[in-house]
Amino acid sequence: MIKAEQILTAATPAQWAALLQAENQRYEYFDVLFEQALFSDREIQKIKRQYHAMNDFIVLAGTQHADSAEIGPRLLRFPLASSGALLDKALITLFNKTKPVFLLGGLAFESIAEHIQRCTLVEWDDARQNGILRFSDSRLFAVIADALNSEAQAFLLSAAPFWYWQDRDGNAQCFDNSMQFYAENSLVWPHPGMVLEQKQVDLLSAWHQAELWRQNDMLYPELLGLDSQEKLMKKLVTAQLAADQAGLWSETERQPFLQQQVGLK
Repeated sequence: MIKAEQILTAATPAQWAALLQAENQRYEYFDVLFEQALFSDREIQKIKRQYHAMNDFIVLAGTQHADSAEIGPRLLRFPLASSGALLDKALITLFNKTKPVFLLGGLAFESIAEHIQRCTLVEWDDARQNGILRFSDSRLFAVIADALNSEAQAFLLSAAPFWYWQDRDGNAQCFDNSMQFYAENSLVWPHPGMVLEQKQVDLLSAWHQAELWRQNDMLYPELLGLDSQEKLMKKLVTAQLAADQAGLWSETERQPFLQQQVGLK
């Protein structure tokens, strides 16, 4: 499990802007990885103009998932030398529609773009099945990183010394990867993309099913006697995994079991 540090509680875009801008003595730029599904191209172009984007990369372009490129992950690089007020405006626009992941002090843009693309593409079942790892959604960043084996996790995180994201409760989280990033030994990943074992696929599938359950039934923490969205999701995922373990695949069997597992009537 990655050892993240919570650095802000219920962080606002202005606080995020101040957090990033404070690093302008150490770093010249930062990268934003985000899901662009809810943005029009016009809105993204406005963000790029607003804060003078240095580079832009559509992650799924040129891949087997190119049909989804315009609604998939996107990577933008911004300078840290510009006005904090401009950054504040850009982040307000981003946070209104997405949950971005920030990379600070990362590789040259061409290298980091290729790296993010490789880590986004995933295959399993001896390459008979493939898909997309959406760690570009900050609600899933730590979930996906923790689901990977140690070698794959280290490779994913090797793109930058510092990763920042917002959890489901709005708190700013940071993972300090600087020791590995600045180590002399470079990591070699022998696959064109990420490779998952079935147990990892099952875990990520449980998260997906838990998210659908939360949305469809409009579940909230207090309903289950909890005090955070993160705790709620973990409880829902545990229930989904228990239903899988019990072999309950039909809706008529599975749903009552799930409700019993989490204490719903």
